[in-house]
Amino acid sequence: MPKKLILADTTLMRLASRGLSVGERDVAGVGLAMLGVVAGVTVAAAAIAMMEIERLDRVRAIDRVDAAGQTLASAAEELIEQGRLSALRRLVAESVSSGRLGSCQLLIGDGLVVASSDPGEITVVELPESWPAESVASIADSRSFPVIVPGRGALTLVATSPRVNADGFLFSNASWIEAASGVGLTGAAGAAVLWTLYRGIRRRVSRQGVICDAVLALGRGETSTEAVRLAPEFGEVAEAWGRVLDQRAEWEERKDAEAVVATTSTRRGGATAETSSGALDAMWQGIVLVGEDMNATYANGAAGLLLEAPREQLVGSSIEGRFASPEIDDAIRAAVTGGARRRTSFEVRKSEGRTILRVSVRSIRREDGAAALVMIEDVTQQRAAEDARHSFVAQAAHELRTPLTNIRLYVEQAIDASEEDREVRSEALNVINNESQRLERLVQDMLSVAEIESGSMSIQTGDVRLSQLLDDVSRDYVAQAKDKHIALRFELPPKLPVIKGDRDKLSLAIHNIVANALKYTPEGGAVAVKVAWEQDEVRIAVEDTGIGIKQEEQGLIFDKFYRAKDSRIANITGTGLGLTLARDVVRLHGGDIGLKSEDNKGSTFTITLPARAAA
Repeated sequence: MPKKLILADTTLMRLASRGLSVGERDVAGVGLAMLGVVAGVTVAAAAIAMMEIERLDRVRAIDRVDAAGQTLASAAEELIEQGRLSALRRLVAESVSSGRLGSCQLLIGDGLVVASSDPGEITVVELPESWPAESVASIADSRSFPVIVPGRGALTLVATSPRVNADGFLFSNASWIEAASGVGLTGAAGAAVLWTLYRGIRRRVSRQGVICDAVLALGRGETSTEAVRLAPEFGEVAEAWGRVLDQRAEWEERKDAEAVVATTSTRRGGATAETSSGALDAMWQGIVLVGEDMNATYANGAAGLLLEAPREQLVGSSIEGRFASPEIDDAIRAAVTGGARRRTSFEVRKSEGRTILRVSVRSIRREDGAAALVMIEDVTQQRAAEDARHSFVAQAAHELRTPLTNIRLYVEQAIDASEEDREVRSEALNVINNESQRLERLVQDMLSVAEIESGSMSIQTGDVRLSQLLDDVSRDYVAQAKDKHIALRFELPPKLPVIKGDRDKLSLAIHNIVANALKYTPEGGAVAVKVAWEQDEVRIAVEDTGIGIKQEEQGLIFDKFYRAKDSRIANITGTGLGLTLARDVVRLHGGDIGLKSEDNKGSTFTITLPARAAA
């Protein structure tokens, strides 16, 4: 571990993080100047090296283009004489795809393209019997090569280097690494020399600087003695300074002790037992004071509720067995006898396992002997929330991974499919589209949950055309229903009203209801979306022939993170958020969601909205 000029976590270290000590400021100026010189030399060397690399790479690139271009021009002459124009175009494309050239074109006259590395640039499909022999104007960053076809005319081959980047520079990885290594080593050597010089000078002035900073810290009102104590490496100066600080600390402790005695005496005269007891009874945590005989000498009202016994019955009776845990009894006994000085905590289940209590035990010392303080807290809701969150994180991770995996696989399938295999490519694009929409809805659910938990969910009111909204929902789920062989029907009246609401939020709610119906309906089933409009109320009923919901769980499925305890859905993924979000959204619009379901016969979720829904 490196040595420190002062003790760990001190005020002087915090001062050093904001600035230098008094004696080091002059040294730092010299060090910064030297650092600037080294940095300037390093930057200049790097710039020179880059320019030289660019020049050499340009020369090499031109040589490579000339060699490849001349070879390609000779081959082009032969292929044109043989009438093999398709082979010529493949050769031009391969010269670019293989990396020998960056781009390549075979031109006639003033710019007619016979062959190109980009097939879309070709303007001449078939060569005429003869053509003019005019040359093509030079193109920036390119090389031109004549292609002479006896008896027919002349063409021009235009090629560029494959190493030209967006800024027009050329780089050779090997030469760049070599130059960068040299410049980096030079800069590192200069920095090492600078650091060595700085450390030597700093060591000479550090003693005076730290002592000055310590004195200045005391002058600014620093009250901690250890915050300004010097490290032992300062020798006699540190020892002398330490004795001064010890005397100061002793005086401060004596003053604090006198103040505590005076305050305690005042409080004893003013406080009453009734006041203390009332304050403890107002607490929601249970408090039990246990004496040396393991009998409770005090219990507040919360302790009686949590231990399911009247407070009058607890006081004066043995605490052993109250928690049905031998470990807690042993901890209380150890705290009472003084065998345990530290607080210990346990968790136990009460009321047939429905309630989880956290029991903390610690020893206290009183004038009349030892005792144990037992604090009891109901952590049932905390544990339930933690379990729900853990389950949600696991389910969300799985839900996110599944569409991402499908998208990746079908992207690879679409890339590997040939140009003629349009059906495979169309199927892959359809799956990618569906999975991306599924991923978008999942992320939207997670963001909406965060809004619900923070209490910030709101709606942006505007005109919502229900007919268009339901058409969009239908298009989103047609493919999914077809894959599962489920009959999906939308039964809409001839005319639907334009309501006031948040289109995105309403779409989210309807999507979640329809998605649930398709998810929990087996293959060969049916899902129907029926819409009815009567005066100032719109009802959207989603009926399915799925597995249904048991009667005892129908009141729980709208709870956040809740998933039905049905073995038939063990392999069906879900986050337990869809119905919660749907109900919250509908209620924000002044409506509600109703449920009718029978086990093994299906379910019907009915969304009721005011025809002129307002936020």
